Amino acid sequence: MAPSTAYDVRLRRARYTPLGATVRDRFGVLLGVWLLTTVVTLLVLVGSGVDLLATAAPLSSSASDVTVVGTDPTDALLFGAEVASLVGGTLALVVATGLAARDDDRVELAAGRSQFLLAAATFVAGVSVGRTFVSTLLRDIHLLDTVGAATVLESGTSGAVVALRALAELGLFVPVAVGVGAALPCFLVGAVRAGLAPRYTSDRMRGFVALALVTFAAVYSPPDLPSLALVAVPPFAGFAVGLAWLEFG
Repeated sequence: MAPSTAYDVRLRRARYTPLGATVRDRFGVLLGVWLLTTVVTLLVLVGSGVDLLATAAPLSSSASDVTVVGTDPTDALLFGAEVASLVGGTLALVVATGLAARDDDRVELAAGRSQFLLAAATFVAGVSVGRTFVSTLLRDIHLLDTVGAATVLESGTSGAVVALRALAELGLFVPVAVGVGAALPCFLVGAVRAGLAPRYTSDRMRGFVALALVTFAAVYSPPDLPSLALVAVPPFAGFAVGLAWLEFG
């Protein structure tokens, strides 16, 4: 290895975590994975003929005083694009982790295997809990009315007018957010043990994670602050628990 190349490698290791260095060096590849997966997933969802909005936002059969609006194909397509982009982002993260393990000798995924498996289990459990919570929320239109104007467009003694796409976003992405929040502590510990991330994070790293979580919540929630909080708070809580576990555990 030439001296200049060895210096560049040492500099890169000093400035970036293995996962961060991989994202920086392979950004084009990861962007391509995200775009291709998003497009393919969207085509599959559209071609399947499944009513995504109704599936993600089940309304109680007893909610006879609820009028649903926003059932045109454009809303279904936009919601499908949200789902597809989330699938693409997840696969891009998996690919980035694999590339980091292959290219960086600081990474040994086997060292964090048990934590990663536990993170997967807690994600599934968190999604189940989140789904139960959202189903309760969707069954009570008066409770739902306190969430935000983007979901309940009109409310009165004669009934309520609700936006189906907003209901679908709450019905799918709040459970996903709860699952992410439940899985993050174990995932962070596994990432540290595997060498993907440092044990003690800097303010800069925490800022990047906070920005990513806020962006996630902003993209995958109806456009009102209460709904944003429903999607943002669980991952933030999980991240805080994970940091406390690493730094004080």
